[in-house]
Amino acid sequence: MHINSFAHLHWPSALKDKIFRKKLIVSTFLLVLVLILFYFILQYAENRAGIVIEKNWLTGIIAPTDFSNVIFACMYATTFLGIIFCLLKPSATLLLIRTYLLLQLLRAITLLIVPLDPPEGIIPLKDPFLHATFYNGRANLKDLFFSGHVATLTMFIPVLSNRWIKLVIGIAATAVGMLLIAQRVHYIVDVFAAPLFAIMAFYTAKRWPDCRMSE
Repeated sequence: MHINSFAHLHWPSALKDKIFRKKLIVSTFLLVLVLILFYFILQYAENRAGIVIEKNWLTGIIAPTDFSNVIFACMYATTFLGIIFCLLKPSATLLLIRTYLLLQLLRAITLLIVPLDPPEGIIPLKDPFLHATFYNGRANLKDLFFSGHVATLTMFIPVLSNRWIKLVIGIAATAVGMLLIAQRVHYIVDVFAAPLFAIMAFYTAKRWPDCRMSE
């Protein structure tokens, strides 16, 4: 049974559906496993030697500047907005969980196979949520290819159906990406690759045997 079979359901009826509950529970469980795996891969990547790319590309354009507060506010306000709109529909919620699961799995793979050192002039990002969870209080500087902030925001765009919310999230993702580059938290390639991986995760989630989005 595909996800579009649940598109007409609201939460009370969806939660009474045994098939939907099973898919939601299994998808959430798999997401937790992937997040645990990602936590340990971050630790490994942080202690591994890497390479520096894009040396001094932005030196004559903008000096490294700390935009942590702006990035944090923009990132999580927009993420909260996206989650709220996804939660309005059980089918969109399930698709979002699976898309995020695959996105984090892709990030784990790329971190393993693309060893990078931090950009020159990096100002560590102050993100209370990351420091309290994945970073475990550390200043992770090698959480690089590809940008999780930009990819996470981008993944909401194909999942949601409201055009105005898509526009708001798209603007936020662009702004966050530019600020991350200006702060030297990410390389330019990290930011520009992120939307591609987000779209890849979305379409892979749609092709999950029982996961198709209903328009």
